[in-house]
Formats: sequence, structure tokens, C-alpha cells
Amino acid sequence: MLTWKSWTRGIGLSAVALLAGIFAGWTTIDLITGGKTDDAGILDFALEGAVAAMVVASIQRLAMRSPRPRAVPFVLASAGGMAVGWPAGELISEALGWIVSFAVFGLSIGTAQWLLLRSRMPSASAWIPCSAVAWAAAAVFVQYSDLNFLLALILGMGSFGAISGGFLVWWPVRVGKTA
Repeated sequence: MLTWKSWTRGIGLSAVALLAGIFAGWTTIDLITGGKTDDAGILDFALEGAVAAMVVASIQRLAMRSPRPRAVPFVLASAGGMAVGWPAGELISEALGWIVSFAVFGLSIGTAQWLLLRSRMPSASAWIPCSAVAWAAAAVFVQYSDLNFLLALILGMGSFGAISGGFLVWWPVRVGKTA
């Protein structure tokens, strides 16, 4: 049964997951490059993505209703997906913009997470496009906004949380797979 508590918990945790993951990734790339992020290479971006994904997945897993995937495989699969997707997204960001770049992030982490969710939730493949849309929605406010950065970030977190957190809470109930 869905309650307001489960909805707000899922949405809130997912929003926090995005913020914490992005900042963990930014901190990682800053430490690796000594603050000269323009000099970052593919491996630097891969590590940035893996760190961001580990944080996002750790917190997102808490937002999930039962049955949850085991923590370590879920976090490691997410990191692996983003180690591929983050550099790809960074490479296309100049040409195609941050919304497409973030959609690539979402596809990569969503696909990696789906590999573990598919044994626990029927039709778990729906998580892949949901993840891509959630990540892209987060970028909309930053790319196409005249708002100050903090407000754009808050709105981006909210949209990511509403889409991904809402799905993680609602989908298992919809398909009848909650403990």
C-alpha cells in the first residue's frame, strides 16, 4: 500500500541522491585534476561518473520498496554503468547540450541497475527510460533557465526526485512485488 510517507521518503531520498552524487562527482574530478577540470580526460570522467553513481545508487536503494537488490552489487553495477555513460555524456555535452548529456547518464545508470532489478520486479525494463527522463529533467532547469543556479539546482533535484523516487516507490506496488 502506498502512503504519503512512502511517497515523500522516495521522492526526498532520490532528490538528495542526485545532489549528493553530483557533488561527489564534482569533488572527485576537482581532486583528480587539481582544479583544472578543462584538462580532464576520459578516465577522469569515468571515475567521476563511478563515484557519482555509487552515491546516487546507495541513496536510491534506500528509497526502494521491497524487494530491494543487494547493496554492494547494485552500487557496483551502477558505478560500472556510469563509468561508461559519464564520459560519453561529457563528450556530447558541448554539441548536444546538458539535457541530452544527462539523458545519457540516466540511460547508463538505469541500464546497469536494470540488470539487478529485472530478477526482482516484473517489467523492470521500464526503469531504463524512467531513469533517462529523470536525469534529463534535472538538467532542464540548469540549461534553459534564467534562474539563479541554486534555485535551478533545487528545481532539478525536485524533478529528478519526483520522477525516479516516485517510480521506485510506485512501480513495485503496481506490479504486485512488494514485501
